[in-house]
Amino acid sequence: SSVYKSIKEKKKIRIVFTGNTVYDPIISNMILKFSAPVNILRANIRILNPETRGEMILGLIGDDELISKQIAYLEESGLAIEDVSDMEMKF
Repeated sequence: SSVYKSIKEKKKIRIVFTGNTVYDPIISNMILKFSAPVNILRANIRILNPETRGEMILGLIGDDELISKQIAYLEESGLAIEDVSDMEMKF
């Protein structure tokens, strides 16, 4: 559909949360900071005593400059980032 095409992700990234970053609203803050939506394609949080670990696959939407700024923001927030744009998503 035309609506789907207009929001289709340009880049897919895997982010890894560890320690306190699991509890911080980093994604929400990023959306507010850049006034740009993201698509949460997959999310998982595991509590492995003593560490909590989480990961998400995000679809980023927008031009290359915006996406670069979003990724830099996530890295500055302490998240590990991996580009998974070429991976086939299976749900």
